Amino acid sequence: MNSIVKHRQPHTPGPWTTKWVNNSVYIKASNTDKDVSVCRVMTHRTQNNLNILLAAPDMLAALEKISLARFSNLTGQDYTDNLNAAIDESIAVMCNAKGC
Repeated sequence: MNSIVKHRQPHTPGPWTTKWVNNSVYIKASNTDKDVSVCRVMTHRTQNNLNILLAAPDMLAALEKISLARFSNLTGQDYTDNLNAAIDESIAVMCNAKGC
């Protein structure tokens, strides 16, 4: 097993919120009892980066739904409908992240 994967910590679950401090934006976990900083963004493209970063938990959830739908035991139209619903949700998440 790859050493990066072997020692990887679990991700901070979403949803995440933002906190502006001076010229930096901190992305924080909003569902914890304590203040957990996920990352700090300091660039001239802050808003664009924030949209993508804040969508990360939803993107992961959408990909997981696609994977589960793809390998489900459903068949025929039920399989197709389930997979298409998961794909439609992922498209909405991507659109939200990109600011469509």
